[in-house]
Amino acid sequence: MKKLIAVYAVTVVLALLCLGGSPAFAGWTVVSLHPAGADWWPDNSSASGVSGGQQVGGTPGPGGVYPHASLWSGTAASRVDLNPVGASRSYASGVSGGHQVGYASFASGYHAGLWSGTAASWVDLNPAGGGESFAYGVSGSQQVGVANGHAALWSGTAASRVDLHPPDSTSSCATAVSGSQQVGYANVYDMAHTGGYVRTHAGLWSGTAASWVDLSPVEPTSSLSSSAYGVSGGQQVGFANVYVYDEAHPGGVVRSHASLWSGTAASWVDLNPPGAQYSYAYGVSGGLQVGYARFDEMYTVTRAILWSGTAASWVDLHALLPAAFQPAGAPGGQSQAASIDVSAGEIWVVGWAYNSSTNRNEAILWHYAPVSAPVEQIQMILEFTENSVADETLVGVGPGKSADNKLRALVNMLEFAGYSIVLEDYDMAWDQLTAALAKCDGQSPPPDFVEGDATGDLATMIQELMTELWEMP
Repeated sequence: MKKLIAVYAVTVVLALLCLGGSPAFAGWTVVSLHPAGADWWPDNSSASGVSGGQQVGGTPGPGGVYPHASLWSGTAASRVDLNPVGASRSYASGVSGGHQVGYASFASGYHAGLWSGTAASWVDLNPAGGGESFAYGVSGSQQVGVANGHAALWSGTAASRVDLHPPDSTSSCATAVSGSQQVGYANVYDMAHTGGYVRTHAGLWSGTAASWVDLSPVEPTSSLSSSAYGVSGGQQVGFANVYVYDEAHPGGVVRSHASLWSGTAASWVDLNPPGAQYSYAYGVSGGLQVGYARFDEMYTVTRAILWSGTAASWVDLHALLPAAFQPAGAPGGQSQAASIDVSAGEIWVVGWAYNSSTNRNEAILWHYAPVSAPVEQIQMILEFTENSVADETLVGVGPGKSADNKLRALVNMLEFAGYSIVLEDYDMAWDQLTAALAKCDGQSPPPDFVEGDATGDLATMIQELMTELWEMP
């Protein structure tokens, strides 16, 4: 029982340091962007774009009947309603450099549009002559989307539209833009593999229809569909359908797998996490990718995912969500990540998650900011201590209750050092660590309170942290 108390004490401090998460999630915070008072039905909200401290998506309009395009700057209270005058509904899909893109519904249909922070700033990008259009991405002075079934590139006005529709395609759409590159998909006749059936192929442009590069992966997936949804830093992300063969499906079954490219079909990387049935990648920035994965065949478990270039690198962002988003059972829940922005060492991810306490989907912002070195080090020490106590490589010295009491005393010293570091009381932390080191350094006097294979490593970690604290102001 005493050993369990010691482990619990360490866990409490870890929870404080990590804002309720695992040490692997140190520095992460989670914010629901769902506006206060939007408690009518349907009242779902979602976020689809993030850049430069701004987030965009959609929230319930008056009465909750139709969504309104929305802009946030990190909190639910910061929401700006972007719905243009005369529009019955709208949605903001992308943001960059203080500009937002999306679409709004008018009597004549859906129109692609561009904002610069307010509803009144709306610029209608719908082509002259009518039809419908949607804008999905923005970068610098460029916007991308689809107009009348053709992938489109704009530079701020309806008249600036460039038709990106690839030759021999039946329809196409541009979903994201970064610098001089645009990504999306085109529906093409696949004569080589399907006898002329139309397949959706992921693609990459550099400003013209003629520049189209087909990213559809090479065999054995080239006869199947794929799409690209994000681009940044020479990387493109999306999904590709692949054949999966396993004991449950010896004849093969088609699965959608999150995918990463670097400019060619041959560069395709399968990002599907181990154990996931399906996955999709929607955003990329700074060498990181985000999307979601489904872990059951009934589509009841979808979890927001972060990758760093390989399937094995996946991180479960859903695990960071508060308890209201974590239904009973594991794994469980519903969440998706839609966009990512990496800048100056910080990571911003947006998407949505299902809140079981309110029975609605809520726009979510995940934010990572680097934590100070002392916080990181005390986290490592506390986690190491917890694991070592659990596997009995760190035990108290002495008979019976005396050993338990000494182990608990050492844990208390480390625990108090952790609280002191959080409060930036480095002098107090130094005193606690000095006392803890004296109880596990293998020297006497004073006698050690603990022994075991982990003792030497623990002493070294404490010494390294004390060296770091010596340099603190």
